[in-house]
Formats: sequence, structure tokens, C-alpha cells
Amino acid sequence: MIPWSDGILLPEFRVGRSIVDFLAVTDSLHAVEIKSDLDNTSRLDSQLHDYRKIAPLVSVMGLFTNEGVVG
Repeated sequence: MIPWSDGILLPEFRVGRSIVDFLAVTDSLHAVEIKSDLDNTSRLDSQLHDYRKIAPLVSVMGLFTNEGVVG
């Protein structure tokens, strides 16, 4: 758990069969998935499905070379 002025960050938080890279907990929940060029994006749809079960806001961060993976 990482405290900050607006709430806390929970790194590598398990959600269903997935692990969200960061879950920001404020007055709401924000799931953040980080993808690098080395990551396989084949599970991304199922990861996002799991994250949306608990978080109204879900973001995917990545390099420009992964652009177009999330449509």
C-alpha cells in the first residue's frame, strides 16, 4: 500500500483471475494496467473485463508501439 494525499495505491492487486498493476483508491476506484513492448496483450480483454467488475475507471498505459491494441 502506497499512501498519497488523495488516497492510496495498491500495487499488484488481484481481481478475479487477473492482477491489476495499480489500483488507486480515492472516493472511487481506478484500475491501471501498464503494458510494455515485452508484454503479451492476448489476455488484455479478459483483464479489462475483470477490472471493470470493481473499478468504474480503467486505464491502460503503454508505449506508442502498442497503440491500437485497445480500441
